[in-house]
Parts: sequence; structure tokens; C-alpha cells
Amino acid sequence: MSSQENSLNLRWTSLNALLIVSARFVSDFGAFLNMVALSTYVYLLSNNVMHVSIFLACRVAGGIIAMTGFGIGMLLVAPFYIWLPPSIVILVFHGLPLTVLVLVLLWVRRFTTSK
Repeated sequence: MSSQENSLNLRWTSLNALLIVSARFVSDFGAFLNMVALSTYVYLLSNNVMHVSIFLACRVAGGIIAMTGFGIGMLLVAPFYIWLPPSIVILVFHGLPLTVLVLVLLWVRRFTTSK
């Protein structure tokens, strides 16, 4: 490999690293704005700082569980791909928690809306 090819590869590697870091920055900034917007929405609905605090604590705990639970979840779900079609596995292991989340949000909304 010539020095010109090495220089070209180094430029592409530097550009890729810059793009990855930039994308991560934009993603983290978007997640921060999302958390601020959702916290403001919770405050507007409940008009209670304690509800906002509980919401933020649940969001942080959920992020920690998601980071550590992804690997554990993959180990638990992997055997089901042997016996069941992937569409059923995805529906059960992703659809069921999503359904529970929607039901919990609807249940909480019942108590936060003014009558």
C-alpha cells in the first residue's frame, strides 16, 4: 500500500470519526430536549413538582435498566427464535411491554386530568 493510499484512508477514518461524534452529540442534545419537553408537559398536566421529580427518576431508572437489560434481554429472548417465527417473538416481547406502558399512561392520565 502506498503512502498516498494510507493518507486517503486516514482522511476517511478521521471523517468517519468526526461524523460519529457529531451524530452522537446531536442525538444526546435531542434526548435532553425531549426530557425537558416531557418534564414541562408533566408539570403542565399535574401542576405538581413532585410528579415531575418522580417522572424524571423513572426516566433515569428506565435508561439504566435499558442499558443493562438489553444484553440480558437478548439472552432471554434468543431461545424463542428457535421455536417461534421472528414476527411472533417481536410481537410478544415488544408489543406486550408497549401495551402495558400505554395502559399505565392511560391509567395515570385518569388521575391527573381535572374533572
